[in-house]
Amino acid sequence: MEFYYLSTQWLTHYKISNAITSYGGFDLSGLIDTNVTHGLDTYRNSDFGLVLGLLFFDNKALSINAQLVYGLTPLLDYYKIDPVGNLTSFKDLRNSCISLGVRYRIVK
Repeated sequence: MEFYYLSTQWLTHYKISNAITSYGGFDLSGLIDTNVTHGLDTYRNSDFGLVLGLLFFDNKALSINAQLVYGLTPLLDYYKIDPVGNLTSFKDLRNSCISLGVRYRIVK
């Protein structure tokens, strides 16, 4: 399954040392496409998540980034029927993402 999101992050940074900066905040994403049949009708079209990350050598031309995004809203929101026949709300499949990156700064 593939999900394509358009995403924006709102972050605050804290400089731990000259070489390491931590950051955190939240991520707002909108589902723009998926390869799942009727996926845009089946899955929630928006996602809200927490962001935690580390940035190494931010003041250098070449830096390394490690980031975790954990979705707080479930991708699916539907009802499940228990053995007695009652409908109970069932929420699962939270979006999560771990990313590693290398950044090259072309302008100082």
